[in-house]
Amino acid sequence: MEKDFAYLDLVPVPDELTGLMKVSVGEADAMVVEISRASYYIEKSGILNLRVSGSAGLLYRLRFAVRSDWPVLADILNKGLSSITDEEKRNIERRWIIVGQQSGFTSKAIWIALTTMLALVILAATGAVIWNSALRRVVRLRTSQLQQELADRRLAEDTLHRLNRQLRAISKCNQVLMQASEEQRLLDDICRIVCDETGYRMAWVGYPQNDDAKIIRPMAWAGVSACIQDFTVDPQAASWRKSALQRGYRSSTALPIKGDSGSPFGVLCIYSSAPGTFTPEEMKLLDELAGNLAFGISVLRTRTTRQQADQEVALLSFALNNVREAAFLIDENARFTYVNEESCRVLGYTRNELLTIGVADVDPDFPKERWSDHWRELANRHAMTFEGRHKTKDGRILPVEINANYIEYG
Repeated sequence: MEKDFAYLDLVPVPDELTGLMKVSVGEADAMVVEISRASYYIEKSGILNLRVSGSAGLLYRLRFAVRSDWPVLADILNKGLSSITDEEKRNIERRWIIVGQQSGFTSKAIWIALTTMLALVILAATGAVIWNSALRRVVRLRTSQLQQELADRRLAEDTLHRLNRQLRAISKCNQVLMQASEEQRLLDDICRIVCDETGYRMAWVGYPQNDDAKIIRPMAWAGVSACIQDFTVDPQAASWRKSALQRGYRSSTALPIKGDSGSPFGVLCIYSSAPGTFTPEEMKLLDELAGNLAFGISVLRTRTTRQQADQEVALLSFALNNVREAAFLIDENARFTYVNEESCRVLGYTRNELLTIGVADVDPDFPKERWSDHWRELANRHAMTFEGRHKTKDGRILPVEINANYIEYG
């Protein structure tokens, strides 16, 4: 080879496998080796990056050698070799010898390894795809849950905000109720607070007129003004709904204002610009507001009635104390419940003294046993005039004309 290939840099190696490994790792460019032995080592060692480049023109003549004293074995080998057909020789060559451009990839073990690696890669990729798909489903589900949680939280916060506003409104309404002195002013303030503090679009209070038309007369209102006499029985309900939508009303509620007997004497109507505003929680607070309003109105009316009664009593007392006639109010037990100044002057008693005695003490003609018959007669006739006598504190007897009238009150 040194003679035929003097232009090459030849590197001797101790064996075929060492030379093949040097070529595989790039320490040598090529190796001249007998093809059958090269094929054996490539297959055995799993060298994948080598291939047969071509024939070097060198002829290897391989022989079987036997001992000279075993001629029979030589004959057996010769007959065995001569019995191999050309087709069998080609099959043996294809099976064991790498020829032409064929490389170490023809190794069955290598193909099994490659197939296994490819299967693992495909399995890993499939697993990754499945995992990614499952992860996306989990992410979508959790995202949906978070969105629902956020929506529920916003709804709860909005509900809490509205309830807090209503509580503030009720607190302010209660302050107004404690300080109110006029019913109309109370109604105006309540409607204003309901709109300003709770954000409702309109609120008004109406009183039924108890007439044939069943009219409800608005007494006070606040917000965007709108009025209908009786929307519960109005035949133009569709027109009213259209008008309400034009004014920005989307939901409404009507709360009865009830007196001590439980019968309603008015109604508190509230309108909102949002649908579904009046939740059960809000209705409880609004019912409480309507109850407080009813109580405040009842207190004001009782106070007004009492003030009027006090004024009437004061006026009556002034009138009776400034007439020149004795006047008495007497109950069914013949006891004085009221006396004017003239009666005190005529009889000579003080007012407190007269209020502690009875008719029999100042009128000798009406002893206690006669009074019950006289009371029944006066109740039937309602008015009587008769002559009588009065006895003063100092014992004098005065003739008098008595005008008696029967009065029921309370």
